Amino acid sequence: MRVIYQKEDVMELIPELEGLILTHRNEVGAFDKGKFSLDPEWGIYKIFQDSGCYKLYTARNENNFLVGYIGFILQVMLHYKHNIIASNDLIFVHPSYRKGLVGYKLIKYAIAELKTEQVFGRPIDCISLTMKTKHPFDAIALRLGFKQTDKLFHMEV
Repeated sequence: MRVIYQKEDVMELIPELEGLILTHRNEVGAFDKGKFSLDPEWGIYKIFQDSGCYKLYTARNENNFLVGYIGFILQVMLHYKHNIIASNDLIFVHPSYRKGLVGYKLIKYAIAELKTEQVFGRPIDCISLTMKTKHPFDAIALRLGFKQTDKLFHMEV
C-alpha cells in the first residue's frame, strides 16, 4: 500500500477533512463528548495559516484519499521568548491505516518539514507532540526522539 505524505492548505482540504474528522470525533472526543465535540473553527485556522503560524501535513493513499493528518501551531514560546515551538494541534490516522507505519511516517515527515520552517524569520526550536491517553502512541514518539517533559490535565468548567 503506497502512501504519499505532503504539506497541504487547510482551507483547500475542508471538505475532505470534515469527512475524516467525523471518524476522528467519534473515536477520540476530547472530553468524552459532553459540551466539547470536535468541530474546527475554520476561520481561525485560516488566520493562523495565512500568518505562517499553522502547518498541516497529510497522508494520502494510492487513490489520493486522505487517510491521516497532523497539524501544528507555530508560535513564540511565552516562557522562553527567544524560542519558537511547533505544538501539534490535531493528529489522526484512519483506523484501517494504523497497522503499518503510516502514523510513524506521517510524524517523521512533519518533523522533517518543520525543521525547514521559520516563524517571524526564526527557525523552530522545539516540536511538541500531544496524544490522547485513551489512544497513546508513546513508542512512536520515543522512537522519533521525543522526550516526555510534561503531563497535561483538563477540567471541564
